[in-house]
Amino acid sequence: MVKRMKFEYFVTIEGESYELQIDADDQGAQIVVNGSQYRIEGGFNPGAGVQQFAVNGEPMSFRITEDDELLTLSRHGREVRTRAMHRVEHQLQSLMPEKIEQDTSSMVISPMPGKVLRLYVKPGDRLSAGAEVCVLEAMKMENVLYTEKECIVEEVLVVAGDTVEADQLLLSLNVDLDGSEGAGK
Repeated sequence: MVKRMKFEYFVTIEGESYELQIDADDQGAQIVVNGSQYRIEGGFNPGAGVQQFAVNGEPMSFRITEDDELLTLSRHGREVRTRAMHRVEHQLQSLMPEKIEQDTSSMVISPMPGKVLRLYVKPGDRLSAGAEVCVLEAMKMENVLYTEKECIVEEVLVVAGDTVEADQLLLSLNVDLDGSEGAGK
């Protein structure tokens, strides 16, 4: 008895969305990807390092791994990570705002809870990019914190000996220097 299943998934690969309609049986599957049809012969072999299929009659090998709900497909050195979603998940995902990375170059933020051991700067100091600003002790390790860009120290919000939390603002910096050259500390 041939077992037949139909699925509809959506995947996003490198920012582009694809609709997959899958009609599978014991011998393989007919897959329609954004209107293009493919016949996949062979079965998925869970646990196998490499999966062997025939795609439209042409033999192909893929490495398929899954972790944290993401699928990673590897072939000929190219790796693609994606997540298969049902229609409703895809529609909801498309409504999510795009995460915008915050520019933290005008701040020095504690990366972890700890104790401020030393401060090397005071308000008004002009610093070059990568300048050491303080030392934070956390878990018996000393961690030096640096500036990301050329800047002038606007405000120092901690003193040596202060206990700080993760993500606590330690220094406020002015990174808009009109393109003039920095002189270090």
